[in-house]
Amino acid sequence: MKIQVKVSLELKDRNGNIKERREFYSRSWVKNFIISWVADITGWDMTVKDRDGNEKSYKGYIWVEGSTQTPPMGYVGACIKQKVRNANVGNSDKCGILIGTSGMAWNRNQYCLASQITGGVVTHGNMEIEDGTEDPVEPYVRLKRTFTNNSGTDITVREVGLFFNYYLVGLTCEVEEDYNYMVIRDVLETPITIPNGESLTVKYLIFVSY
Repeated sequence: MKIQVKVSLELKDRNGNIKERREFYSRSWVKNFIISWVADITGWDMTVKDRDGNEKSYKGYIWVEGSTQTPPMGYVGACIKQKVRNANVGNSDKCGILIGTSGMAWNRNQYCLASQITGGVVTHGNMEIEDGTEDPVEPYVRLKRTFTNNSGTDITVREVGLFFNYYLVGLTCEVEEDYNYMVIRDVLETPITIPNGESLTVKYLIFVSY
């Protein structure tokens, strides 16, 4: 059994016609991924790096705390610490699938794209997620986002990445942690250029192969 990631790129013209399509297998999980995965299965409090390189606490657990009072008050209260790890982030250019212009070589300690293309340059479409966990052959999840170039000039993409949001709400409903961290970065063997007014759709298919 293997957990694999297939990346698909589709370049479309202004009318939505596909001009180019390519696929490749990602081999580029970064260290943040294994750290967060270990925390999730052990319940440990571990440290990842957010997209700005800051060390952040990643708690692999949640818990409930409550209090009771005997009559006549009869009060019972409880709070829960809720942890959310999320790539379903709308049109944010801080999380989900992101693209960049740098061809800098991959290494496992990277925590961000080397030169991200921001929402001020290309329009980031909403993240789309397809659940295929009941697929009888290869259970999967597919993440998808479309980037539209309205910058007025051609833009060349050389790197793509996947970022999750980590969100922790505390016992009194205050936000204790809210940050984004990268789990995959791939450098394209051949860059792909998005002409002005055209779009690039990037898909991550994460699946189990038996």
